[in-house]
Order: sequence, then C-alpha cells, then structure tokens
Amino acid sequence: MKERQRAALAVAVVMCTVIAPQGPAVGGPGGVATSMAEADAIVAVEILRTDYTATAADGPMYAEARVLGVVKGRLVRDSTLKFGETAWCGPDYRAGEFRVLFLQRVTSRNYFTAASWATWCQAANRVGVFFLPDALPLLSPAFLRVFMEDMQTLAKSPPRLKVTVVRRDQTSVVLSIGLINTGRQPLWLNPSKMTASFAAGKVRHTRPVRFAGGQGTDWTSIIPTQGISGTVTIARGDLRGQDRIVLQVTHNSVYFPYLSWAGTVSSAPLNVGK
Repeated sequence: MKERQRAALAVAVVMCTVIAPQGPAVGGPGGVATSMAEADAIVAVEILRTDYTATAADGPMYAEARVLGVVKGRLVRDSTLKFGETAWCGPDYRAGEFRVLFLQRVTSRNYFTAASWATWCQAANRVGVFFLPDALPLLSPAFLRVFMEDMQTLAKSPPRLKVTVVRRDQTSVVLSIGLINTGRQPLWLNPSKMTASFAAGKVRHTRPVRFAGGQGTDWTSIIPTQGISGTVTIARGDLRGQDRIVLQVTHNSVYFPYLSWAGTVSSAPLNVGK
C-alpha cells in the first residue's frame, strides 16, 4: 500500500506542475469558486474529538482539530481549532480523520454557541474532503482548486451501479449492490462514507451499506473494470406497500490528491414485491 501511495503521490506532483495554472473557474452555488471564495479560512486538520450531543435536536456538531496546514486565512499551524457544523449538513466527522475544512467565522451565537468557526456547508452539495497526510505539501490554493474541479467533472461519469434482489420475505428485502469502475484510471472510494436510499410515498429512507470481505473501513483504490460489493437490507414496513423502488447510492467524500468520486448514482426500478 505504501509503495502504491508513493507512486500515486509522485503522479500527483507532476499533475500539479502541469495542470494547476490552467484550472478553469467554476461558479454557481456549491461550485469550487464559490466555496473557496466564501470561506474565511481553508485548513488541513486532524480531527481530535467530536461532540454530536445536540445534533439529534437539529443543533450543531462540534469538533476539535489540530491544524496541520493553512491553505487560506490566518489560522496558525499546529494550533487547536474548535468548529461546528449544522445538523442539516449531515456531519460525519470521526476522531483520527484527516480533513480539509472550508470555514467561516461565526458572527452570531444564536446557533453555534460553543465555537468561533463553522464549516461552509450547503446540504445539497456537501462533499467531505479527506487528504493523505503525505500529500500535505501539495495543498496549495491552485492545486486544491484543480482537484475539486476534477472531482466535479468526474461526478458526471459515476461508477456503474448494479443492484439485484437476493432475498424477499415477509419482513424484509435484501439487495446486493456493486459499484464498478468504468473509467481508465484507479478510482478511490471510502465505503464507510457510502449510503443507500429510496423513496416510499413521500418519505426518503436512508440505509447503510454492508460491504463484503472487510471492505468499508478505509479508503480503497478500485482499478478499472473492478468494483466493490455489499448488501442493503430494507424492512417491509418502510416500503409502505410499494412493489417497485429506485435505489440511490451516495458517496459524498473525496480523497486528495487521488482521483475520487463523490455524487449519487441510481439503479433501474427494482421489483421488491413478493
């Protein structure tokens, strides 16, 4: 793994040298230009502690992090940062993760009562940016912009989703899913950051994906034509009598500096009736 990471990192250095000056601007809500411009600070951190006490009541998640690098703003390297993220953005931070944070100063303590910084976050366009610690020297504004723009482009060509019904009974339906890399380069995914969802009536249900063979705990490189597989279990009651559903699989994380996919891909309509 270390040798593969070093090789990929060497390629990333070359990419930074060659394409960073040519990166096109992206605008619009949720775009790279917007997020980088609106952020008061952009920092690379290691998550130390998290507090989800208030999120069940739609309050913020709070986290403490060690600042490892500063891309934008006046935060200090090696300092400790406390920040919040609104529950509406679905925070999923865990201690030990290495993250790039797009932050804004908290100007009102009506919601973020316990932190001076909060993530710049739009729930409909949320993407968690993780990074390989060895890649910290590459986290310049130019390369980060190019990386995020490349991930936006890749989102339009997602992995191929295969879904089959493997069991149906009185109480549940079990679906087998597979995500296949149809591109020409290795694709990095983190199964633990992946969810499946479906609509029944006016309610959208979200379910975890259980991955096979020990997959699902860390970032994984998927070579072209290969994939990862897992299962999704749906309770009959959640189907509300529907015989057919469309399953959506969402992965809202990317892994700097590697080619990563973040987005949502949908299945064909599935017959889940008896």
